[in-house]
Amino acid sequence: PELIDGIVLFTDVDNQFDFGALINILIASDTLFFADGTADTLLRLNIQPAQAYLDSIVLGDDEIALLTDTLNKWIKPYVKMLGRTDNMGNPAPSRFLTSDSLRIGLYGSVKALVDLNQMGEK
Repeated sequence: PELIDGIVLFTDVDNQFDFGALINILIASDTLFFADGTADTLLRLNIQPAQAYLDSIVLGDDEIALLTDTLNKWIKPYVKMLGRTDNMGNPAPSRFLTSDSLRIGLYGSVKALVDLNQMGEK
């Protein structure tokens, strides 16, 4: 992670459901941190209801630092379903059809500094 200058995750979302979701990807060095609420949030993804769209998530220095020593880290997705609301913000009925689906495609870009002159020194 010290060589990484930036990470951008791109999302390709096709949500046919009439409800959305808030997805938090948590990361911790111990699984007990998930239970007591002290796990760190690596990224958040807000899924809009009944929409298909592209979006991006930029991971900052704090999130990149969480990726150090990934062999000793645990990752847990936390999904909160979000129903529809009307123009006033009040809950509105949501339909749930067996033919509906949710597809989330993730791909990313990593920008890193590689000094080839230092490669021979190691």
